Amino acid sequence: MMKKLILTLILGQFYLFSTAQIIVADHTVVDQYDKIPQEWIDKVEKIWVAMVGASHGSNYVNGGQLLEDLNSKFQFNKQTYGTPSKSLTNGLRFNAAHWGTRESTTGWSWYDVADDFWTNDAAISQVKTSLSYSNQGGWTLFGFMYGWSYEVSQKEPTGQYDPVYHVRWAGKTEAGIDGSENWGLDAGDVSLTGNRVTMQNYIDAMHEFEDYIADNNLGTKMIWTTGPVDTDAGNLAIDEVGYQAYLKWEHIRNYVGGLSGTHYLLDYADILTYNDAGVQSTTTWRDNNGTLQTFPIISPENEQVPIEAHIGDAGKLKLAKASWWLFARMLGWDGTPTAINDLNLDKDFTLVLNGDDLSLKFEDNYIGSTVSLYDTSGRVLDKKKVLSNSCRFNIGQLSKGVYLLVLSDGKSGSTKFVKFK
Repeated sequence: MMKKLILTLILGQFYLFSTAQIIVADHTVVDQYDKIPQEWIDKVEKIWVAMVGASHGSNYVNGGQLLEDLNSKFQFNKQTYGTPSKSLTNGLRFNAAHWGTRESTTGWSWYDVADDFWTNDAAISQVKTSLSYSNQGGWTLFGFMYGWSYEVSQKEPTGQYDPVYHVRWAGKTEAGIDGSENWGLDAGDVSLTGNRVTMQNYIDAMHEFEDYIADNNLGTKMIWTTGPVDTDAGNLAIDEVGYQAYLKWEHIRNYVGGLSGTHYLLDYADILTYNDAGVQSTTTWRDNNGTLQTFPIISPENEQVPIEAHIGDAGKLKLAKASWWLFARMLGWDGTPTAINDLNLDKDFTLVLNGDDLSLKFEDNYIGSTVSLYDTSGRVLDKKKVLSNSCRFNIGQLSKGVYLLVLSDGKSGSTKFVKFK
């Protein structure tokens, strides 16, 4: 029997688990990166996440190195060429390595854009080959994604105005069925642009990759993404072209948010529009209907010199922090920090130890909530559903020491602590 047990109860943020679990890494999680328990940091350091991406995609990679330089807990295995590393001990492998392209089907490629991921059938076929190849010969590809570039906004808006959004569509679809032309959101925009490639092609490609992974038991997780909001290339983030790019990112967010099952979104665009203080930068454009539209643009803080690959170091760091948080969640972390703080003790619950049975008794109604028992390394030891005004754990197998009880109740209330001796 334990003679001394220190138990800590935290009322924190509750992550709902249902038939749909959409985990989004946006600006709200950037400052949560250092709340990741060491157990999950250790797991993230052993995975490989890859992308098809160009200059903007390199910001994820360079950000990973900047984060390690800032905080050595977050070990990063930076690589930009050659054969991707298989090492499980040198840190997180997050890079742009993928096997082959639509034009060259063998060999590792490290710099590509839309025409090698979603705008044409040859690209989609090659991505499937890459997914398969990257899960054999000693590699295990944990996550795969597309690193958007300027293809949503390059080329001036042309064609007819969209009757819903009162904007003309811009962008380019290299190697698309109708060539490298402006493109819209869905089939309803084809008559406006003359281009049969739309955002729906990206959506369909993502689902096709997810199905291929499932059918072949590959285990890789596809990560949905958004892309650039920077001003490094001139006017691509402002006025009409910037507004239609914003609509494309919103389309992805709304689509992923409505999916069933488990899906992951790394919201590059949202992350870069906020500064460290949580203030979002915006710009305006008056649409063809005369309405002044306000929409996000990169925060000046994230575009400070030195600029490399279109953004500054502050932006790269934010992307890295959000990525680490996302990968930990994808591995199974429930988002609950395990840092122990013994301040602000409260008495609106009680702990009762009867032999090896520890009971939590609540004054408020927490039915339906979850209580998780952790050790101080962040390892989950047990998890219980609250079905009444109490919840019971058997602690007979626990060693003497410090443990953490986390109550996830859907409220963003105070943090409460109790010590039991």
